Amino acid sequence: MSKGINLRAVLAAYNLPESLKSAFAVLAAAHLHSPHSTTRVSGRSLSQMSQRQRAQALLKMFVDLRDGGFALTTPYNLRQKHIQWLVRYWVLEQKLNVGTVELRLTHLRALTSWMGKTNMVGSLDDYVERPADYKRSYIAREDRSWAGNGVDAVAKIA
Repeated sequence: MSKGINLRAVLAAYNLPESLKSAFAVLAAAHLHSPHSTTRVSGRSLSQMSQRQRAQALLKMFVDLRDGGFALTTPYNLRQKHIQWLVRYWVLEQKLNVGTVELRLTHLRALTSWMGKTNMVGSLDDYVERPADYKRSYIAREDRSWAGNGVDAVAKIA
C-alpha cells in the first residue's frame, strides 16, 4: 500500500480553475505515487516528499502558463506550444539551472504519460538553443571532502 499526500491541501495553494484542479486531482490520485523511471528496480512508491514536490512543480507550471496568457482549463489541453513556452521561460527569463529545467521536463513527462501522451515531451535541446555555458556537469569541480578541506575528521568526531 502506498502512502499518498494530502492533495487537497496542495491544490488549495494554487489559484487555478476548478476544472483544472479536479482533472489534475484525478490523474494525481491514480499516478502520483508511481515513479516515472523505467529503470527503477525497487518497485517502491515515491516518497511523500517527492510526490509533494512533483505535484507542486506541475501545478506551478499551470500557474505560469496561465500567467503567460494560456487559458488552460484542464491538463489534457497541454500541447507542444505550452511546453515550448515553459522551457523558454525557464531558460531565458528565469535563468534556471540546467538540472532544474531537466527535472521539470521529467515531471512533465510523467504528467503526459499519465494522460496517455507518451513521447510528447522532448529533451531540452528540442525546445531552446542552449546558451554556450548552459551545460550540466556530472563531475565535481571542487573537493568538498573533509580531508580535501583540511578538516581532521577524527578530531571533529571526538
